[in-house]
Amino acid sequence: MKKRIKQICSTFVLALGMSGVQASVDVTLIDTIDQVQNNGGITLPLGFPGWAAAGFSTGSQCANGCTLGDVSLFLLGFDDNLIGHGPATAGNYKLEILENDSGALGSLVAEMIAPQFLSNISTANVFSSPGNVTLAANTDYWLKLTSTGNGEDVLWYRAGTAGDSPWIFDSGLFPPTSGTGLSGLTPLQMKVEAVSNVPLPPAFLLMGSALLGLFMRRKITTG
Repeated sequence: MKKRIKQICSTFVLALGMSGVQASVDVTLIDTIDQVQNNGGITLPLGFPGWAAAGFSTGSQCANGCTLGDVSLFLLGFDDNLIGHGPATAGNYKLEILENDSGALGSLVAEMIAPQFLSNISTANVFSSPGNVTLAANTDYWLKLTSTGNGEDVLWYRAGTAGDSPWIFDSGLFPPTSGTGLSGLTPLQMKVEAVSNVPLPPAFLLMGSALLGLFMRRKITTG
């Protein structure tokens, strides 16, 4: 009898544990990387420290939060010195994820791991996540690309289709524009990938619990 009671209790505990099971699903939070380019983009020129930031939202795809993945920006690192590549990563530029503070740049969430070089051919440059960075559900964020002005020129292309992704910038050439919240009519070309935690449907959990219960009952009967 004690053995049967122990087995029944184990079945109950396992069934409760299954209610917290979640599935990981790859999601794309924004993707304008393959859109036709429109009127160039924002240039962060050599010799002028500056930055450019583009907004994105986690939306409903991260109902239970998301873990940040790779971020791709369609960039061109001008090869001013004709040495075959764009600016080196060593302190010359960085990409950060920032909170959105009422349309302005907010607190730092994470700094992405930059590629060794920016390509001197117009292409998607991939920045990797530094680790387990969590993005909240239905929340706006900024991608901020900063140049110290010590590397080569960096051009961040604009997409050709109108969208609701805002962008602001301060290229260093026009200090009065800094922080004024200039917004573009078209989004900048970028892609933000993430992994979303999705709870398993209640029907699936109920079926799993029932099957587990039947299995344990059979063991009790035949044991």
